[in-house]
Amino acid sequence: MPRFGEDYHHFHSQPEPSAAYSTSLSSWAPSEQQRSLPPPRWSSSASWFVPPTRLLALLLLLTVALQPALARALDEEGEGSGDGGKGGDFSVDMYHIPKPFQFVETPRDMQVIEERAASFFCHTSDAAEVSVQWRKNGQAILPSSTTASAEDVPGGSVLTILPKMKDNNATFECVAENALGDTISAQASLTVYEDNANAIPEGFPQFRLAEMEEEEPDKFPVFWPLAIEVEPDVLEVNCEATGDPEPKIKWFKSMRPLELKNPRYSVLAPGRLQIKISREEDDGTLYSCMAVNEKGVVFSGVFGLYHLE
Repeated sequence: MPRFGEDYHHFHSQPEPSAAYSTSLSSWAPSEQQRSLPPPRWSSSASWFVPPTRLLALLLLLTVALQPALARALDEEGEGSGDGGKGGDFSVDMYHIPKPFQFVETPRDMQVIEERAASFFCHTSDAAEVSVQWRKNGQAILPSSTTASAEDVPGGSVLTILPKMKDNNATFECVAENALGDTISAQASLTVYEDNANAIPEGFPQFRLAEMEEEEPDKFPVFWPLAIEVEPDVLEVNCEATGDPEPKIKWFKSMRPLELKNPRYSVLAPGRLQIKISREEDDGTLYSCMAVNEKGVVFSGVFGLYHLE
């Protein structure tokens, strides 16, 4: 079977038109010899055939090769538009698939001592506008509550309560809603121990420097941290604690979790914080710490920083 290349060469190697051909299109007619030629045939096995994968590779190479020229053309267009060459800037819109709205930190079950502060944390993956409502046993906690207060933080909220024995086994729920109307919720339970050394489980966290109340020696010791100036405008605070397992220490500023990424704060060791004083930010600010392990949670008292002229 003849190949396409052979047919093509045969067709184009015919003699030049003679008297059998007319220069007028209307009267042109092929000769008997021309009519006897077989029609051209395509063959995928011919040597000139280029596979699709190679065509794609060639297109990619052309795209890369032409990219600098396209950029120069855009720059020249911008320079000619009288805007200082900025007219050549362009951007490509990309479709962004948002991450699912979910919790990064949920409230955890807590065991606390009656009338000692406790906090529930609720933090979502959305750092934009998030509305958080707290509920106790299914009922919304109102802003006017005298035993609980909520503080908004980026992407969430912190609920601080002053529990009583009647709050034992209560359920606290965080309901978060983002700007799109998506709603998620998480809840935790509260266990309240009587403020009596014999009622508190062994291994419950306790601050090392906590002192017993002389008037009430059976009560769980209270801790009031002190800020010691170690150099001008630099303070150190000791909130070391004991317990089984060893407690973790968390720091608070105005009852909000302290942003330890701020270079003004340095954790020197577990339970030891260094503060570089900012008179604008710290004047009148209340700091505190919290010790927590699987047996329970205990807050320190607060200490304030005040600028004295």
